[in-house]
Amino acid sequence: MLELLDGVTSNLLNKALDRSALEHKLIANNIANSSTVGFIPQTTAFGQTLATIQNLVEQNATPASLRDATENWNPQQDIGTESGYTQVELDREMVKLTQNTLHYQALMTAKSGLGDLLRTAIKEGKG
Repeated sequence: MLELLDGVTSNLLNKALDRSALEHKLIANNIANSSTVGFIPQTTAFGQTLATIQNLVEQNATPASLRDATENWNPQQDIGTESGYTQVELDREMVKLTQNTLHYQALMTAKSGLGDLLRTAIKEGKG
């Protein structure tokens, strides 16, 4: 049952929450600098990291290697720019902000579900 607290799923949820919080900061920074000449908007490239972890799962990697992959992932390393965007587009940033907010809320719901599962296990299924 400790796997729920310190397992791959919990680690991945925590890192995804960190990435989402970082993305929120980057979007806010993009909006704040929208009138700065030469400013290039930043974002995080979560898809590549998620694809790496998904490949490990598909290759039936050991729990230890999956745990290492999630623990060693640093969302700060995913900061970059989107190709084709050399200036801030406020409408686009607002859409990204809304998407990121929904993504963060979904992650929090999943994390809450893990906590509920753990509480049920501790109570041995008794209400």
